[in-house]
Amino acid sequence: MARYVLQRLLAMLLTLFIIVTVAFLVIRLMPTSIYDDPTISAEVLDMIQAKYHLDRPLIEQYGIFMKNVLFKGDWGISMKIQPNVPVFQVLGGKIPLTLFINLVSLLASIPIGLIFGAIAAIRKNTLTDHGISLFVILFISIPSFIYATLLQYFAAYKFNWFPFFCLRFLLPWIPWQR
Repeated sequence: MARYVLQRLLAMLLTLFIIVTVAFLVIRLMPTSIYDDPTISAEVLDMIQAKYHLDRPLIEQYGIFMKNVLFKGDWGISMKIQPNVPVFQVLGGKIPLTLFINLVSLLASIPIGLIFGAIAAIRKNTLTDHGISLFVILFISIPSFIYATLLQYFAAYKFNWFPFFCLRFLLPWIPWQR
């Protein structure tokens, strides 16, 4: 049991390391920068690059980044979402809502899964069982942002449960008239 837990912890740490590395590389290897602003003077741009070590080679930037993340707990400063606020603080502000959404989805999915699983088990190898299996496979296969968009469309626009002003930006091809 202890070996299994250790293996899972090591796999989790490896996965986290890979995610952090890929995120770092994606941001650094993009063709543009968040600092590509024609209103910023060359001197200010040089100061920003020196402050955030962007004037150093990529491998050195990565080493500094990992040292800050692992040993100092410094994830950097947000540039877009909440400018000049530490990233850890920005993420910390999102955790309560994220946990609430996950808890609600968990509390909704467990009874639904148990009911559909029991029905499929009782009616094994029937059309009902195959239909439930197909339904589950489709729900697992379709990306969550598709569900989110459809849920917003029906809950906000069709059923008028929520304001729908933001849907005009998410689904511009739909004629939004009431």
